[in-house]
Amino acid sequence: MEFAKILGIISATFVSEDLTCISTGLLIRTGKIALVSGVLACLIGIFIGDLLLFLLGRLAAQAISSRKKPPLAKIFQGVYDKYLEHKYSLSQRFTKEGWKLIILARFVPGLRLPVYFGAGFIGGKFTSMIIWALLAGVLWTPALVLLSTWLGDDLQKITESLVGSTWLAFLLSVLVFYFSIRFLFLIATQDGRRKFLIFFRKLGHIEFLTPWLFYIPMLPGWLYWCIRYNSLFTLSAANPAIEHGGLLGESKSAILKLLGPGPALLDCFVIPSHTTIRGEKKRGEKNQGIKNSPLKWRLELLEKKAKQKKAWQFPIVIKPDKGQRGRGVRIIYNMSQAKAYLK
Repeated sequence: MEFAKILGIISATFVSEDLTCISTGLLIRTGKIALVSGVLACLIGIFIGDLLLFLLGRLAAQAISSRKKPPLAKIFQGVYDKYLEHKYSLSQRFTKEGWKLIILARFVPGLRLPVYFGAGFIGGKFTSMIIWALLAGVLWTPALVLLSTWLGDDLQKITESLVGSTWLAFLLSVLVFYFSIRFLFLIATQDGRRKFLIFFRKLGHIEFLTPWLFYIPMLPGWLYWCIRYNSLFTLSAANPAIEHGGLLGESKSAILKLLGPGPALLDCFVIPSHTTIRGEKKRGEKNQGIKNSPLKWRLELLEKKAKQKKAWQFPIVIKPDKGQRGRGVRIIYNMSQAKAYLK
Protein backbone atom coordinates (compact mmCIF):
# COMPACT_ATOMS: atom_id res chain seq x y z
CA MET A 1 0.00 0.00 0.00
CA GLU A 2 2.85 2.37 0.86
CA PHE A 3 4.52 1.58 -2.48
CA ALA A 4 1.32 2.45 -4.37
CA LYS A 5 1.17 5.81 -2.57
CA ILE A 6 4.79 6.51 -3.48
CA LEU A 7 4.08 5.76 -7.17
CA GLY A 8 1.03 8.00 -7.02
CA ILE A 9 3.05 10.89 -5.58
CA ILE A 10 5.82 10.44 -8.17
CA SER A 11 3.24 10.49 -10.98
CA ALA A 12 1.51 13.55 -9.51
CA THR A 13 4.74 15.59 -9.61
CA PHE A 14 4.60 15.45 -13.42
CA VAL A 15 1.34 17.43 -13.24
CA SER A 16 2.29 19.97 -10.55
CA GLU A 17 5.39 19.69 -8.39
CA ASP A 18 4.46 22.29 -5.78
CA LEU A 19 0.86 21.13 -5.37
CA THR A 20 2.10 17.55 -4.95
CA CYS A 21 4.66 18.55 -2.29
CA ILE A 22 2.04 20.52 -0.35
CA SER A 23 -0.50 17.69 -0.59
CA THR A 24 2.13 15.17 0.55
CA GLY A 25 2.96 17.38 3.53
CA LEU A 26 -0.70 17.41 4.58
CA LEU A 27 -0.92 13.62 4.12
CA ILE A 28 2.15 13.18 6.34
CA ARG A 29 0.47 15.36 8.98
CA THR A 30 -2.59 13.09 9.01
CA GLY A 31 -0.43 9.94 9.16
CA LYS A 32 -1.55 8.62 5.76
CA ILE A 33 2.04 8.31 4.55
CA ALA A 34 5.40 8.14 6.33
CA LEU A 35 7.59 11.25 6.40
CA VAL A 36 10.62 9.65 4.70
CA SER A 37 8.49 7.95 2.04
CA GLY A 38 6.61 11.13 1.23
CA VAL A 39 9.70 13.33 0.94
CA LEU A 40 11.61 10.75 -1.15
CA ALA A 41 8.65 10.22 -3.48
CA CYS A 42 8.38 13.96 -4.14
CA LEU A 43 12.14 14.27 -4.64
CA ILE A 44 12.32 11.32 -7.06
CA GLY A 45 9.35 12.52 -9.10
CA ILE A 46 10.68 16.08 -9.35
CA PHE A 47 14.18 14.89 -10.29
CA ILE A 48 12.82 12.60 -13.04
CA GLY A 49 10.64 15.44 -14.36
CA ASP A 50 13.62 17.80 -14.52
CA LEU A 51 15.69 15.28 -16.48
CA LEU A 52 12.79 14.61 -18.87
CA LEU A 53 12.53 18.33 -19.66
CA PHE A 54 16.27 18.41 -20.30
CA LEU A 55 16.07 15.38 -22.62
CA LEU A 56 13.12 16.88 -24.50
CA GLY A 57 15.20 19.97 -25.13
CA ARG A 58 18.08 17.80 -26.36
CA LEU A 59 15.74 15.93 -28.75
CA ALA A 60 14.34 19.21 -30.09
CA ALA A 61 17.88 20.48 -30.74
CA GLN A 62 18.82 17.28 -32.56
CA ALA A 63 15.74 17.61 -34.77
CA ILE A 64 16.66 21.20 -35.68
CA SER A 65 20.34 20.36 -36.25
CA SER A 66 19.59 17.46 -38.60
CA ARG A 67 20.70 17.72 -42.22
CA LYS A 68 17.14 18.12 -43.39
CA LYS A 69 15.76 21.43 -42.17
CA PRO A 70 12.45 21.12 -40.37
CA PRO A 71 9.47 22.84 -42.05
CA LEU A 72 9.19 25.51 -39.36
CA ALA A 73 12.87 26.49 -39.76
CA LYS A 74 11.99 28.44 -42.91
CA ILE A 75 9.32 30.41 -41.09
CA PHE A 76 11.57 31.22 -38.12
CA GLN A 77 14.75 31.61 -40.18
CA GLY A 78 16.21 34.33 -37.97
CA VAL A 79 15.73 32.31 -34.79
CA TYR A 80 17.12 29.21 -36.49
CA ASP A 81 20.28 31.00 -37.67
CA LYS A 82 20.84 32.64 -34.29
CA TYR A 83 20.51 29.25 -32.57
CA LEU A 84 23.21 27.71 -34.78
CA GLU A 85 25.44 30.76 -34.35
CA HIS A 86 25.34 30.84 -30.55
CA LYS A 87 24.80 27.19 -29.64
CA TYR A 88 28.44 26.42 -28.74
CA SER A 89 29.00 29.59 -26.68
CA LEU A 90 25.73 29.08 -24.81
CA SER A 91 26.65 25.47 -24.07
CA GLN A 92 30.04 26.52 -22.68
CA ARG A 93 28.46 29.23 -20.56
CA PHE A 94 25.89 26.81 -19.20
CA THR A 95 28.68 24.40 -18.18
CA LYS A 96 30.36 27.18 -16.19
CA GLU A 97 27.44 29.15 -14.77
CA GLY A 98 24.30 27.12 -15.45
CA TRP A 99 24.11 25.84 -11.87
CA LYS A 100 23.03 29.32 -10.70
CA LEU A 101 20.09 29.32 -13.10
CA ILE A 102 19.07 25.75 -12.28
CA ILE A 103 18.94 26.43 -8.54
CA LEU A 104 17.17 29.77 -9.08
CA ALA A 105 14.59 28.10 -11.32
CA ARG A 106 13.75 25.64 -8.55
CA PHE A 107 12.73 28.50 -6.24
CA VAL A 108 11.12 30.90 -8.74
CA PRO A 109 7.74 29.78 -10.17
CA GLY A 110 7.53 29.72 -13.97
CA LEU A 111 11.27 29.31 -14.66
CA ARG A 112 11.61 25.52 -14.51
CA LEU A 113 10.23 24.64 -17.94
CA PRO A 114 12.22 27.22 -19.97
CA VAL A 115 15.44 26.69 -17.97
CA TYR A 116 15.55 22.87 -17.98
CA PHE A 117 14.25 22.53 -21.54
CA GLY A 118 16.58 25.30 -22.68
CA ALA A 119 19.58 23.64 -21.00
CA GLY A 120 19.03 20.55 -23.12
CA PHE A 121 18.30 22.60 -26.23
CA ILE A 122 21.61 24.50 -26.15
CA GLY A 123 23.60 21.31 -25.53
CA GLY A 124 24.36 21.62 -21.82
CA LYS A 125 26.27 18.74 -20.22
CA PHE A 126 24.01 15.96 -18.94
CA THR A 127 26.25 15.25 -15.93
CA SER A 128 26.08 18.91 -14.86
CA MET A 129 22.31 18.84 -15.18
CA ILE A 130 22.06 15.70 -13.03
CA ILE A 131 24.22 17.14 -10.25
CA TRP A 132 22.66 20.59 -10.05
CA ALA A 133 19.06 19.45 -10.58
CA LEU A 134 19.47 16.93 -7.76
CA LEU A 135 21.01 19.56 -5.48
CA ALA A 136 18.23 22.05 -6.27
CA GLY A 137 15.62 19.37 -5.56
CA VAL A 138 17.26 18.45 -2.23
CA LEU A 139 17.25 22.12 -1.17
CA TRP A 140 13.65 22.81 -2.20
CA THR A 141 11.56 19.65 -1.91
CA PRO A 142 12.03 18.64 1.77
CA ALA A 143 11.65 22.29 2.80
CA LEU A 144 8.28 22.65 1.08
CA VAL A 145 6.97 19.26 2.26
CA LEU A 146 8.03 19.85 5.87
CA LEU A 147 6.69 23.42 5.88
CA SER A 148 3.26 22.24 4.71
CA THR A 149 3.39 19.47 7.32
CA TRP A 150 4.22 21.93 10.07
CA LEU A 151 1.60 24.56 9.13
CA GLY A 152 -0.97 22.12 7.78
CA ASP A 153 -2.65 21.36 11.11
CA ASP A 154 -3.75 24.92 11.86
CA LEU A 155 -4.60 25.59 8.23
CA GLN A 156 -6.84 22.55 7.87
CA LYS A 157 -8.67 23.35 11.12
CA ILE A 158 -9.53 26.73 9.65
CA THR A 159 -10.68 25.28 6.32
CA GLU A 160 -12.74 22.57 8.06
CA SER A 161 -14.53 25.27 10.04
CA LEU A 162 -15.39 26.97 6.75
CA VAL A 163 -16.43 24.07 4.51
CA GLY A 164 -16.98 21.22 6.99
CA SER A 165 -16.21 18.33 4.64
CA THR A 166 -12.79 16.76 5.28
CA TRP A 167 -11.83 16.25 1.62
CA LEU A 168 -12.99 19.74 0.65
CA ALA A 169 -11.02 21.16 3.57
CA PHE A 170 -7.96 19.22 2.41
CA LEU A 171 -8.30 20.55 -1.15
CA LEU A 172 -8.86 24.10 0.07
CA SER A 173 -5.83 23.85 2.38
CA VAL A 174 -3.62 22.74 -0.50
CA LEU A 175 -4.78 25.63 -2.70
CA VAL A 176 -4.45 28.25 0.06
CA PHE A 177 -0.94 27.05 0.91
CA TYR A 178 0.08 26.91 -2.76
CA PHE A 179 -1.07 30.43 -3.60
CA SER A 180 0.42 31.77 -0.38
CA ILE A 181 3.83 30.40 -1.37
CA ARG A 182 3.47 31.84 -4.88
CA PHE A 183 2.49 35.21 -3.43
CA LEU A 184 5.47 35.33 -1.05
CA PHE A 185 7.90 34.59 -3.88
CA LEU A 186 6.16 37.17 -6.05
CA ILE A 187 6.53 40.06 -3.61
CA ALA A 188 10.07 39.04 -2.64
CA THR A 189 11.46 40.79 -5.75
CA GLN A 190 11.06 44.33 -7.01
CA ASP A 191 9.84 43.10 -10.39
CA GLY A 192 7.33 40.82 -8.66
CA ARG A 193 5.95 43.65 -6.55
CA ARG A 194 5.62 45.78 -9.68
CA LYS A 195 3.68 43.02 -11.47
CA PHE A 196 1.44 42.59 -8.41
CA LEU A 197 0.54 46.29 -8.36
CA ILE A 198 -0.01 46.36 -12.13
CA PHE A 199 -2.36 43.36 -11.84
CA PHE A 200 -4.66 45.21 -9.42
CA ARG A 201 -4.51 48.41 -11.43
CA LYS A 202 -5.63 46.48 -14.52
CA LEU A 203 -8.76 45.18 -12.75
CA GLY A 204 -10.37 48.59 -13.08
CA HIS A 205 -9.80 48.77 -16.85
CA ILE A 206 -11.93 46.53 -19.07
CA GLU A 207 -9.38 46.54 -21.93
CA PHE A 208 -6.88 44.68 -19.73
CA LEU A 209 -9.19 41.81 -18.80
CA THR A 210 -8.32 38.34 -20.13
CA PRO A 211 -9.12 38.15 -23.87
CA TRP A 212 -10.95 34.85 -23.43
CA LEU A 213 -13.67 36.76 -21.59
CA PHE A 214 -14.46 38.36 -24.95
CA TYR A 215 -13.54 35.48 -27.27
CA ILE A 216 -15.63 32.69 -25.71
CA PRO A 217 -19.01 34.40 -26.45
CA MET A 218 -17.83 34.84 -30.06
CA LEU A 219 -17.01 31.15 -30.61
CA PRO A 220 -20.56 30.06 -31.65
CA GLY A 221 -20.66 32.83 -34.26
CA TRP A 222 -17.18 31.95 -35.52
CA LEU A 223 -18.14 28.27 -35.87
CA TYR A 224 -21.30 29.25 -37.77
CA TRP A 225 -19.38 31.36 -40.31
CA CYS A 226 -16.68 28.68 -40.68
CA ILE A 227 -19.30 26.07 -41.54
CA ARG A 228 -21.27 28.40 -43.82
CA TYR A 229 -18.23 29.45 -45.88
CA ASN A 230 -16.24 26.22 -45.45
CA SER A 231 -13.12 27.94 -44.06
CA LEU A 232 -11.47 28.16 -40.64
CA PHE A 233 -10.13 31.62 -41.52
CA THR A 234 -13.43 33.36 -42.23
CA LEU A 235 -12.59 35.86 -39.47
CA SER A 236 -9.71 37.22 -41.57
CA ALA A 237 -12.28 38.88 -43.83
CA ALA A 238 -13.27 41.24 -40.99
CA ASN A 239 -10.41 43.64 -41.87
CA PRO A 240 -9.67 43.01 -45.56
CA ALA A 241 -7.09 45.81 -45.82
CA ILE A 242 -4.93 44.28 -43.06
CA GLU A 243 -2.74 41.22 -43.57
CA HIS A 244 -4.62 38.08 -42.42
CA GLY A 245 -7.41 40.42 -41.36
CA GLY A 246 -5.44 41.31 -38.25
CA LEU A 247 -5.94 37.80 -36.90
CA LEU A 248 -2.24 37.04 -36.44
CA GLY A 249 1.15 38.41 -37.49
CA GLU A 250 -0.02 41.70 -38.97
CA SER A 251 2.42 44.61 -39.28
CA LYS A 252 1.63 47.56 -37.03
CA SER A 253 3.57 49.99 -39.21
CA ALA A 254 1.68 48.83 -42.32
CA ILE A 255 -1.64 49.50 -40.57
CA LEU A 256 -0.51 53.02 -39.58
CA LYS A 257 0.48 53.71 -43.20
CA LEU A 258 -3.08 52.83 -44.25
CA LEU A 259 -4.41 55.41 -41.81
CA GLY A 260 -2.07 58.07 -43.17
CA PRO A 261 -0.53 61.04 -41.31
CA GLY A 262 -2.72 63.05 -39.00
CA PRO A 263 -3.04 64.62 -35.54
CA ALA A 264 -4.49 61.40 -34.09
CA LEU A 265 -1.31 59.40 -34.80
CA LEU A 266 1.89 59.53 -32.78
CA ASP A 267 5.20 59.88 -34.62
CA CYS A 268 6.67 56.46 -35.28
CA PHE A 269 9.19 54.70 -37.50
CA VAL A 270 10.45 51.16 -38.08
CA ILE A 271 13.85 50.02 -36.81
CA PRO A 272 14.93 47.18 -39.17
CA SER A 273 15.27 43.73 -37.64
CA HIS A 274 18.45 41.67 -37.80
CA THR A 275 16.78 39.52 -40.47
CA THR A 276 16.08 42.61 -42.62
CA ILE A 277 19.63 43.89 -42.18
CA ARG A 278 21.02 40.46 -43.10
CA GLY A 279 18.99 40.57 -46.32
CA GLU A 280 20.37 44.02 -47.16
CA LYS A 281 23.91 42.75 -46.63
CA LYS A 282 23.27 39.85 -49.05
CA ARG A 283 21.97 42.27 -51.67
CA GLY A 284 25.29 44.15 -51.53
CA GLU A 285 24.23 47.05 -49.30
CA LYS A 286 27.09 49.60 -49.28
CA ASN A 287 26.39 50.90 -45.77
CA GLN A 288 29.44 49.77 -43.79
CA GLY A 289 27.52 50.21 -40.55
CA ILE A 290 25.27 47.33 -41.54
CA LYS A 291 28.23 45.17 -42.46
CA ASN A 292 30.24 45.84 -39.31
CA SER A 293 27.59 46.07 -36.61
CA PRO A 294 23.81 45.72 -37.14
CA LEU A 295 23.19 46.84 -33.53
CA LYS A 296 25.31 49.99 -33.90
CA TRP A 297 23.61 50.76 -37.22
CA ARG A 298 20.16 50.49 -35.63
CA LEU A 299 21.16 52.75 -32.72
CA GLU A 300 22.52 55.34 -35.16
CA LEU A 301 19.20 55.21 -37.00
CA LEU A 302 17.40 55.82 -33.72
CA GLU A 303 19.60 58.85 -32.92
CA LYS A 304 19.19 60.19 -36.47
CA LYS A 305 15.40 60.02 -36.21
CA ALA A 306 15.57 61.72 -32.81
CA LYS A 307 17.47 64.68 -34.30
CA GLN A 308 15.01 64.96 -37.19
CA LYS A 309 12.05 65.32 -34.81
CA LYS A 310 12.36 68.54 -32.81
CA ALA A 311 9.72 67.50 -30.29
CA TRP A 312 10.99 63.93 -30.14
CA GLN A 313 12.50 63.03 -26.76
CA PHE A 314 12.60 60.30 -24.13
CA PRO A 315 10.66 58.46 -22.87
CA ILE A 316 9.69 56.55 -26.00
CA VAL A 317 7.94 53.24 -26.60
CA ILE A 318 9.69 50.46 -28.52
CA LYS A 319 7.65 47.44 -29.57
CA PRO A 320 7.77 44.65 -32.16
CA ASP A 321 6.24 45.51 -35.51
CA LYS A 322 4.56 42.12 -35.32
CA GLY A 323 3.54 41.46 -31.72
CA GLN A 324 0.65 40.02 -29.76
CA ARG A 325 -1.09 41.54 -26.74
CA GLY A 326 1.70 43.79 -25.59
CA ARG A 327 4.47 41.23 -26.03
CA GLY A 328 7.79 43.02 -26.15
CA VAL A 329 6.35 46.50 -25.51
CA ARG A 330 8.77 48.57 -23.41
CA ILE A 331 8.93 52.16 -22.20
CA ILE A 332 12.49 53.38 -22.87
CA TYR A 333 13.88 56.29 -20.83
CA ASN A 334 17.40 56.65 -22.29
CA MET A 335 19.71 55.43 -25.05
CA SER A 336 21.29 52.80 -22.78
CA GLN A 337 17.90 51.12 -22.34
CA ALA A 338 17.32 51.36 -26.10
CA LYS A 339 20.65 49.62 -26.72
CA ALA A 340 19.82 46.85 -24.25
CA TYR A 341 16.40 46.33 -25.85
CA LEU A 342 17.68 46.24 -29.44
CA LYS A 343 20.53 43.91 -28.50
